[in-house]
Amino acid sequence: MINPGARRRGVAATLLAVAWILLAPGPLRAGPPARYSVANWGPEQGLRSSAVISLLQSADGYLWLGTVKGLIRFDGVHFTPFQSEDAPWLNNSTVVRLFEDRRQRLWIGTAGDGVAVVREGLVTRLDLGPAARTREGRLAAAGEAADGAVWLATADGLLVRHAEETTREILARRGGEGKFPEVMSTPDGELWVCRGLELSTVRPGASAAADVLQPRLTLPEGRRPDYLLPCAAGGFWLIAGPNVWRLGTNGEARVFAACPWRPYPNQVTCACEDRDGHLVVGTSQEGVFWFDGVGTHRQFSTARDLPLNYILALCVDREGSLWIGMDGGGVSRITAQTFHVLEALGSKTVQSVCEDPAGGLWLGIFGGGVYHYQNEVLAQVGLRQGELERHLNVAAVQVDPGGIPWVAIQSRPGHGLLLQAREGGIWRVPGFGEIGEISGLFTDHTGRLWVATRQGLGLGSKAIGSCTPPGRVCPPTMCAPWRKMPRAACGSARAAVG
Repeated sequence: MINPGARRRGVAATLLAVAWILLAPGPLRAGPPARYSVANWGPEQGLRSSAVISLLQSADGYLWLGTVKGLIRFDGVHFTPFQSEDAPWLNNSTVVRLFEDRRQRLWIGTAGDGVAVVREGLVTRLDLGPAARTREGRLAAAGEAADGAVWLATADGLLVRHAEETTREILARRGGEGKFPEVMSTPDGELWVCRGLELSTVRPGASAAADVLQPRLTLPEGRRPDYLLPCAAGGFWLIAGPNVWRLGTNGEARVFAACPWRPYPNQVTCACEDRDGHLVVGTSQEGVFWFDGVGTHRQFSTARDLPLNYILALCVDREGSLWIGMDGGGVSRITAQTFHVLEALGSKTVQSVCEDPAGGLWLGIFGGGVYHYQNEVLAQVGLRQGELERHLNVAAVQVDPGGIPWVAIQSRPGHGLLLQAREGGIWRVPGFGEIGEISGLFTDHTGRLWVATRQGLGLGSKAIGSCTPPGRVCPPTMCAPWRKMPRAACGSARAAVG
């Protein structure tokens, strides 16, 4: 779900235990997820256009899609076309660029209808001259300076500054310069402009247009960039010729990796960073290339994951999922799988799960006994009591503060036993006979063991974990059996917690 807000105990526990290992953020080389799922949306799923040219997740959590049939908002379930009575020209425009500034204004660049700004539902159309309402004058890049001014670059070379509801031309359109100027906001608040082979920063407070841009860097090897992207960690990703470069703001440049995609006519169409600062690149013929921290990559394409290889837009949302806009393939989402499945458990029903102080995991299986999982090894814990069956109906497991696992089983219909797992086996606990059917175990912060049964709530002593296995002397003072809580006490407890 992009925008927040838009069973049974055995089943829930099964899901928790069988898929228990949360994938934590990996080391610097992590990059693309090792386990992932892919979801695709197109006209059959309610997306009115299969050509998605631009993507943006706004501050309120919605995903915005710029398409050949207008602007569309996605809440994770429904696609809603953007409609404005104040700007009917925008309703079906081809949206080629999206940008959100720090004031949460949404900037919309179209392929023939100019530039619009949306704030709190109100649409304002910017006047960038007649050329801005042509395909050649479409919005190509946008960025925000530290002073809050928004800079816009058009595909035919116009560079303008918009501040305090006023738009001022900085650089006019000039032919023969090749690609349009890039405008990029870096995490430190600086605004960078790339024209040709030169990277400049915007000089704060400059009044004359000629003094606004301060040259800082020259791109390496005299190559025009195929793509230039600010790094969250500082500097830039530069894709030029056969290589991907890391470019520092001090002018230092190093080759990060060779481009794994084929050259022209295959082109780099878009790029972004994932949440860990790793580069993701979209191409026109070979899908997506997601790099890790040391320059290796994984390719996502029609060979396995995507409906189409022509990529137009990329966006990583705040949950870390990668959204991919395609020219005719709609939009796809690549999501890391949150859980890792313990295949060795098969289809066993896991009733209870508890972690021990050493980082191991204790699993109670209904009809399957007790298992311990640690360091990728799953082992069934044996029994040391001949009169008990190996395949116990385990209702609950709980590890006390001393690291001793307690096991509640169904000994016969309506009756339960409390056991301990220690010294490689499962032992009966002296002083504990059959009690009512046990449904749960819990140890509080004082170390006391609480036993939930269908007949009420039982409580053991702090020292209950000191019981010794059969054959050894168990001091009576250390083996206080459980006692049933008075009904009145249970009632007052329920009242206390509401």
